[in-house]
Amino acid sequence: MANNLAMDLTDEGFQRMDHSLIYYAERGNIEGAKQAIVKNPDCIHDKDDYGLNALQVAICGFHKDMALFLVNETDISTRHKDGFGRDALHLGIQGGGEELCRALDKKWSRERYEELQAEENKVTPFRPKPS
Repeated sequence: MANNLAMDLTDEGFQRMDHSLIYYAERGNIEGAKQAIVKNPDCIHDKDDYGLNALQVAICGFHKDMALFLVNETDISTRHKDGFGRDALHLGIQGGGEELCRALDKKWSRERYEELQAEENKVTPFRPKPS
């Protein structure tokens, strides 16, 4: 009986009802990630216990191809900060390689530009609505 329990806890033996994008990012499984996104497009916003999104999980696991897929083919945020205040660009610089860093920088800059545009159009006490 103990033998079956040990076998059931391995990746191959452990069967979950719904594998998440985080699960596939941890393993670098791009095909599984595509299926998870098709099943639940909002899964790109999921976070693990440390506040990392799937992109950050892939980068921390040195799954460069998975990280490039998430950056180039999904709307996952590169600006999301984990529980330690790091975003995907910070993690990528530490160990993602040149190709990934360039892709992260491009998407991070685009997201920041869109964020600044939204702030520019926001009405605040210091920036009242034009009459």
